[in-house]
Amino acid sequence: MQLDLFPSTLTYVEPNKEDEVYFCRKCEQHKEPSAFNPSTLLVFRNDTKARKSGRGQAVWCRSCSKEYNIGKKIAESQAKPKPTKPSPCDCCSKIMQPNMLYLDHDHITYKFRGWLCRSCNSGIGGLGDTIEGLQRAIKYLESSQ
Repeated sequence: MQLDLFPSTLTYVEPNKEDEVYFCRKCEQHKEPSAFNPSTLLVFRNDTKARKSGRGQAVWCRSCSKEYNIGKKIAESQAKPKPTKPSPCDCCSKIMQPNMLYLDHDHITYKFRGWLCRSCNSGIGGLGDTIEGLQRAIKYLESSQ
């Protein structure tokens, strides 16, 4: 028996180039393609799933990317030297190779916070880089026990 995974009612419509807009996930605004780096749009245009969703989802627009890079340079200038030998993550204390430690910084004040492993850095970032985000996660975990 063959399953009908692609019913004939679903059709892909090529977006009208005149109405083409993309979504910046940082400032949460829809913007013209010219507001994004061409390489960002190229990745999007080659992503079949994103294209077929019918809306543009670029990562960050040029102005948000520029602001982030300026903030990261400020944090790097304040950072303690990156370890040159295996060292503990400043969050979980797991011993990591120097190339596996990432600069963590406050995205508003640009203050350097520490050198973190990828798991800690992306976990904290994924929870919004805020104490409130971490508290919501703790509350959720506590409620499931």
